[in-house]
Parts: sequence; structure tokens; C-alpha cells
Amino acid sequence: TTNSNNSNYYYSIDQIEFEDNNLSGTLLPELSTLKQLKFLILEKGHLSGSIPPSYGSLSNLRVLDMDYNKLTGAIPNELYNLVELRELDLNDNRFSGTISERIGRLTELVYLQVE
Repeated sequence: TTNSNNSNYYYSIDQIEFEDNNLSGTLLPELSTLKQLKFLILEKGHLSGSIPPSYGSLSNLRVLDMDYNKLTGAIPNELYNLVELRELDLNDNRFSGTISERIGRLTELVYLQVE
């Protein structure tokens, strides 16, 4: 999306999708600065490390899909602040711990897959 205001332009990214790719490395905390992001789909890759807690500030996020990667650690409690989230797919990773009871805050959630 491009918006103009007195000849100043800025871009608003609302979707990032890399599916069935060879992306590797860790997730960038800087993605949390994309406040208009609604869809973050990074599935079927080689991403490793943990989910940055700062992703919990993506208040417009509707879909978070990071299945089939090599993500580790606990699912950050901050993700349970994403009250607009409708789909959470973290299947087939290497997470540890349990899902917090705070998941009950995600009242718009219609699809959950975490194995």
C-alpha cells in the first residue's frame, strides 16, 4: 500500500509470505515494526531459533503460520496478546514447554495447530 501526504511517501506492508522455500537463519525481531502486518506466513523452510517476543506487538496480525521449520524454545507469552489472530499454525517445529492458558485471550482464533 502506498500513501502520500504532502509529497512524502511511505509503504505499509500487510502481508509477508514465503512458503516452501529455503529460507534459513533466525526470525528477525525487526519484523515487529511492521505494525500493519496482517499475514505472516513463513512455512516449510529452514528457520531456526525462537520466536521473538516482540511479535506479540503485531496487533493487526490475523494469520501467523510458521509450520514445518526448525523453531525452538517456548512459545512466547506475548503472542497471546494478538487478539485479532484467527489462525495460528506452528506445527512441526521443535518447541518446548506447554501452551499457556493465556491462549484463551485469542477469542477470534478459529484454527490452531501446534504439534
